[in-house]
Amino acid sequence: MRFLIGLLILKVASFENVTDESNSDADIADENGEVDESITDYKEEKNHSEAIQRILRDFEKTLEENKKMFDIAEGVEAKVSEELQNNGGVVTIDIEVNATSEVSVDGEAVENSTKTRLVCNNSLSLDEMGTIPSVHLLNGSYFQLSLAEEFNSSISNRSQAATCSLTLFFASWCDFSATAAPHYNALARVFPQLKMYAVDSSMHHSLNTQYGVMAVPTLLVFHNSRPLYKYNYTEYSLASFTTFVSLLTGLEPQNVTEPSSEDWEGPVPSVAVKSHNYYLLLAFLFTLLCGLREFSKSPLAGQLVDTLRNAWREAEIQHEHTE
Repeated sequence: MRFLIGLLILKVASFENVTDESNSDADIADENGEVDESITDYKEEKNHSEAIQRILRDFEKTLEENKKMFDIAEGVEAKVSEELQNNGGVVTIDIEVNATSEVSVDGEAVENSTKTRLVCNNSLSLDEMGTIPSVHLLNGSYFQLSLAEEFNSSISNRSQAATCSLTLFFASWCDFSATAAPHYNALARVFPQLKMYAVDSSMHHSLNTQYGVMAVPTLLVFHNSRPLYKYNYTEYSLASFTTFVSLLTGLEPQNVTEPSSEDWEGPVPSVAVKSHNYYLLLAFLFTLLCGLREFSKSPLAGQLVDTLRNAWREAEIQHEHTE
C-alpha cells in the first residue's frame, strides 16, 4: 500500500515538472518575440532618425547657399546706389566676382576681375563701315526675321559670345516714348556695332505678349535673339542709355555725341501723335446696339411702347374733337 502511494506521488511530481518546463518554454518564446519586435522597432527608429538628420543637413546647406546669394545681392545694390550718388542720377549696373577671369578681345586674352553680365561678339562689317548707323524701324514680321538671323543654335547661355541687339518698344501716341526717341536715335551712333531696332507696340500686340512688354517705352537687350535685360529706370537720356549698355554688354562707346536735329526727326518719332481709335468707336457702337436689342425684349420696354402708343392715340382723338 505504501508502495502504491509512493508511485502515485512520483507520477504527480513528474507531471508538474513537465508542465513547468512547457510554461517556461512558452515564456522564453514570448520573450524572444518581444526582443525581435523591439529590434525591428529600433531599426525603424534608426532609419527614421537618419532620414530626419539627412533632411536637416540638406536644409542647413540650402540656408547657407541662400545666405550667400543674399549677401551678393546686397553688395550689388550697395554698389548701384553708390554709382547713383557719384554719377548724379546716371544708373549703372555691374557685378564683381572674387575670382579673376580671362576675356577674349580680338583674339587676345585679357585678365579682368570684373565680369559683365553678357558676352557680345558684335563687330562692324565692311559694308557697314562706310554708312551712318541708324535705328531700324520694323514691323512685327521683319522684327522676328531680324532676330532669327541673330540666333546661333550652338550658344546655350549668356556667358558665351553671341550677337547682342537693342529693341525699343514705343507707341506713337505716348509722350514718354517721344521723350526717349531722340536719345535712342543718337545711341545708334554711340554703339555702331550694335543692331538697334524699334517697334510700335500699339500696332503689334502679339509682340507685347511674347516679350512681356507691359508699358511703353520699354528698352530690351537681346542676346542670341533672346530678351534678357530691360531698362527699368525713368531717366531717358543718351548718357544713361550709354552707361546701361556699356556696363551690361562690355562694349565701349565708339563715339561720344549728343542728340542732333536729325535725331529729333527720326527714325523713331519724337512728337506724340494723338490719333483717333476707330476700332474703339466701332466697339462702343456695337455694344450700344446689342444693349438696345436686349432692352427691347424686356417687359419694361414693352410697357414704355404701350404708354407711348396710348398717348399717341389720345392725342389723335383730342385733335379730331377739336376739328
